Amino acid sequence: MVIALVMLYGITKDRWRWRTFVKRSALALVAIIALTGAVIGGLYLWNHLPPVTRQTEYAGLRLGIGPDEVIYIKGFPPTVLGEAKTEGDWIGSEPVIDTSKLEKGKNVQDYREWQYEGYNSRVDITFNLEKTAVVVIQCYSNDRLSRCPPILGISDGDSEKTVVDKLGVPAISRIEGVAKYISYPNLGISLFLTKEQVYMLGINDPQYKRGS
Repeated sequence: MVIALVMLYGITKDRWRWRTFVKRSALALVAIIALTGAVIGGLYLWNHLPPVTRQTEYAGLRLGIGPDEVIYIKGFPPTVLGEAKTEGDWIGSEPVIDTSKLEKGKNVQDYREWQYEGYNSRVDITFNLEKTAVVVIQCYSNDRLSRCPPILGISDGDSEKTVVDKLGVPAISRIEGVAKYISYPNLGISLFLTKEQVYMLGINDPQYKRGS
């Protein structure tokens, strides 16, 4: 190819405007390279932009479903949480109640928070105040070894840097004792971290206010 170009130049150098041709060819090559770089860069940015779709399903459950459907999907919860204590040393804590030992006349539908134990993990479900619809679905990991279902590529054990790289800077971030709570309201995602690693992750209804 190079030899052919040299021969062509020798034959036509007195008749063709080679300098103009070379300049135009170089400009065209630069334009092609720039366009290719722009396309590749655009695809990279597109693939790494934070997702914008709000999450409504997690751990095999969907926000808004009722307690009967939860039982149909996952069975009866082994444990539920009772009302928060209002006095004593453990004020604010919620007692864990074995559902096989519920008080007479009580059933699981009388409780807002249900728990399903897994292998080194636990799925927690919170219903609305009327106890008619799921408003929070979370998974707690005992050892942070990817025990929970991932959300948008985030798993328990991931670092805070990994979370920010994948989802962007959280809208809400605050330290609570030895843990950090971060939230992405536009995605409906909440994460809990300790020692800069995710140990609990979940989704919530847009109307849900934490602590309510």
